[in-house]
Amino acid sequence: RTDLEKFTKCVNLKITKTDADDTSTKLSGAKFKIKIGTKYLATSGKKGEEVTGSSSGTYTYNNSKANATTYVTDNNGEINLSNLKPQTYAVVETAAPSGYNLDKQTTDWGSKELKNGETIEFSGTNIKYGSLTINKVDAEDSTIKLNAGFKIKTSEGWLKGTNGNY
Repeated sequence: RTDLEKFTKCVNLKITKTDADDTSTKLSGAKFKIKIGTKYLATSGKKGEEVTGSSSGTYTYNNSKANATTYVTDNNGEINLSNLKPQTYAVVETAAPSGYNLDKQTTDWGSKELKNGETIEFSGTNIKYGSLTINKVDAEDSTIKLNAGFKIKTSEGWLKGTNGNY
């Protein structure tokens, strides 16, 4: 009977995403996959699809990442999953919100064990894209030269783009 009670009680998982420089700014559009060991979580009827905000009901566990549901933060920067089985869940960020960087070093937010009746919270931040303005200036009269070409190299390699869009 104790084991039966363990799996009939449900737990909740909450993910919150904010701006790194202003944590009062909630970020919508961050995308996550939820892992349970080597398997991926999917809301029933939503295999391989996106769900924004909240999900409750029944879930399945897939060996394929492609069949997992992608959970997306809503306008409050939140994802709320309810009625989950008590077990250990890992949160993996797969895409940052528009205008923000995905930190490749911290996409795996770690694992937390959910126990009966609990709500476990994961929270994280993203940094806005920076901007760079490069002007070629004439050495003699300091006028800006149009149509100058540049190559830009980052720590990850050469940027590729055209017309100033990289």
